[in-house]
Order: sequence, then structure tokens, then C-alpha cells
Amino acid sequence: MRLVFLGSAGEVGRSSILVEASGIKVLIDAGIKLGKEIPEFPEIPLELPAEVSSLIISHAHLDHVGFIPMLVKHGFKGSIYCTKPTRDLMHLLLADALGIAKERMKQGKLHSSAFYSQSDIDKAMKLVKVVDFKKSVSLGKGFSFKFYSSGHVIGGAQVLVQAEGKTLLYSSDINNRETSLLNGFEIPEEKIDFLIVESTYGSRKDLLPSLKAVSKDFADAVNSTFIAGGKVLVPVFAIGRGQELMFILENYVRSGYLPSETTVFLDGMINSASKICRQNVVFLRSEIPNRILHADDDPFKSPVFKVPKSRSKSEVLRCEFCVILATSGMLTGGPSVFYFKKLAPEKRNLIALVGYQSAGSIGRELLNGAKEIDVFGKKVKVNALVKKFAFSGHADFLGLLEYVRKTNPKKVFVVHGDSEKQPEFADALRKKLKKEVFSPVNQEVFEL
Repeated sequence: MRLVFLGSAGEVGRSSILVEASGIKVLIDAGIKLGKEIPEFPEIPLELPAEVSSLIISHAHLDHVGFIPMLVKHGFKGSIYCTKPTRDLMHLLLADALGIAKERMKQGKLHSSAFYSQSDIDKAMKLVKVVDFKKSVSLGKGFSFKFYSSGHVIGGAQVLVQAEGKTLLYSSDINNRETSLLNGFEIPEEKIDFLIVESTYGSRKDLLPSLKAVSKDFADAVNSTFIAGGKVLVPVFAIGRGQELMFILENYVRSGYLPSETTVFLDGMINSASKICRQNVVFLRSEIPNRILHADDDPFKSPVFKVPKSRSKSEVLRCEFCVILATSGMLTGGPSVFYFKKLAPEKRNLIALVGYQSAGSIGRELLNGAKEIDVFGKKVKVNALVKKFAFSGHADFLGLLEYVRKTNPKKVFVVHGDSEKQPEFADALRKKLKKEVFSPVNQEVFEL
């Protein structure tokens, strides 16, 4: 078995790993990295897509699926395997990535030939084959794979590969803690020889608070903003974090902790993504379908939520007790950027960052304390309060250690972490768990 790391080694984003065994070439994930400028692609040679027989997708976030239509554009014709929620959400996010790319094209930062078209997306979706969790799929010559739930996002999966008499587990993005939507990750029943594990929060300092604690901190900040007469902007990822914040806000309004007049505006892809999550509700924690089916209480359809009707968003900007959940989560495009430009100059407003902010994004600039930001050629003063809330779909340092301890592999490859965190987590595994650990770089090849 042979591994080639084509993205996400020493970085967060553009995940892609080539697995070769028994004369078969299989890609696991094919993502992009979005920033303020042009998208970054995995380091995939132009001839490779035509040589790959199958593509296995862990989950629908763009840093894991955003390059798929480019593979098709360059000759990939094999099968694309994923869970049903991933298939449904992937179509939505690829169309959104194309929309963001078209904005870059209008700005002259990206040429149309350097990205994919709607036709490429349509061709890719026709290649998709839906796979259930824990169902073994044979790709021929003794090469098979199986999905296990990752706890990261609806439909999110770890990928377990068996070939050449060896077992390889790719964690993708994992979460060990229960959220409002999902249970934590599953531990595969198979004995693991090789593990590829993420390290997004792989620093010893990355110790996340409980969901209950961070939720109350967030609700208190919302109340304080309302008292000051301000509005709250929450840039969110359309999948996962968006629905998590919806459920948390709805619960605090229903309990009376937040004012009954509170309106939560949903703008951007979060609306379509929530509909898809609702259609795949059986993949969420059992309490949610039970609440819908047996109590006639659908949290997705709460009167707390509203969708802006006017193109000017005037009803949102007039609203007194207003929380805005808008995509994108890192302020790389979409309506969250529109609201940022409107709300950032006012001291009484709050910009709540609730997810990972990649280097080069407006979100990362805000975290770094920027008081003026260039937003696509326009300078925006940042006088609003900017606060980070540690909602996360990823395991923290201790959760990642727990995962490696429980899967108990012979060898570990650490990926999907910033250039400082990836080697730090690899070093921690060597010292604490006495494992043989590698911290690869992109294009590095390993013979297993």
C-alpha cells in the first residue's frame, strides 16, 4: 500500500490523499482552500484524474469536496462514494464555490479556465454512489472501504480502507463530543495498522470548553449587545455550525433567557443546507426526529427564524433584537460580508466568530485584531466588538489523544493542522502514546 499526500499536510484545507494498492489508485477527498483571493487547489498532477478509479468523500465541506468538478474536468470518470447527506449537501456547496469563483472572475483575480463550470458539477454528481455507514464496499482486487460516523457534520465519515492485508483508517474531521445535532465519533471495530488523523486543534493549548458553557457565554454576549442597542452578526458554515447555532438560539429564546422579540435571520446557503438536514433528519441525534415525529415540534421551523425578503436587507438592518446567521463562516464571500461591511463600523454591534478561520480570510484578520480591513477593494473600519466563541465540530487536543488511544494504530500520520500544530500534535503522540508518528508535507510519499 502506498500513500501520497496531495493536500492538507501542514495546513488546514484542500484535503486530498492518494491511496495505491493492488494496482488500484483511489483518492480520498478532493478539497480546496478558500481565502480572500483565489482558491488554492490540491497538488494533483494533471494526468492523475484519468488514472484514478474511485473517489471516496468523507464529508461535504469545501475543503474536502471543492476540487471534485476539477477532477472531472481533467478526465476523472470513476465512481464517487459518499453518504446520502454528503451527496445532497455536496451539490449545494459546489454550486456556492462556483458562485464565489465567479465573483473573483469579475474582480479579475481568477480566469474562467482556472475553475470549473456548472456542467462539470452536473457531470460529477452523476458519478456519485451513496453508501451507508458500516457497509463494506469492494473496489476490486481485495481493495475495500467502509464508513464510520465522525461526529463532525451530518453524514460525516471516517474512511476505513482494507487492502494488501492491511487496514488504514482516515479520520477526516472528527469530534468526540455530543453537540445539539450529533453524537461523537464511532470507534471502528477493526484492528488498525495505519491511522491518518487530523490536528486542527492539535496544540496542547487547544482545550475547548463544554458546549453548555460556550452556549451560555454566547447567549450572555447576545443579551449584552441587545442592551447596548446593537445587532449580532454570526458568520457561519452552512453545514453543521449553522444548524447548531439555530438550535441553541431557538432554545434560549424559548426558555426566556433571550428576549421573546428576538429574531434570528438566516441568510445565504444556511437556508438550503437546513432544508437538506431536515430531509436527512434520521442521520441526526435521535432526539431530533423524535421531537419532530412524536411531539409535533420541529426546531427547523421555529417562528424565531426568518429569511430576509428584500435585496437591500432593510428589514434586517431595521430589526431591534436581531441575530444574523449568514454564510460564509470565514467571511470569504456571501451575505456575511455584506452584513460585516454594514455592522463593523458601529461599536454597539457584535461580530461573533464561531468556527475555524483560515489564514488569508477576513475572519482570521479579525481574530488577529485588525481595526481596518480591505474588503475586496473597500476599506472597512472595525469598531464593533469581535469575539471568538469556541463552538467546534472538531475534537480538541485531549479528544484527539483519546481517539488515537482508542483506535490504537501501529503507525500514525498527522495531517490537517496549521504548520505549528501538526508537528506539535505528532510530538505529543510520540511522547504520550509512544507511537511511531509521521508529520508529512504535501507531495510526500509513504510505502506502507
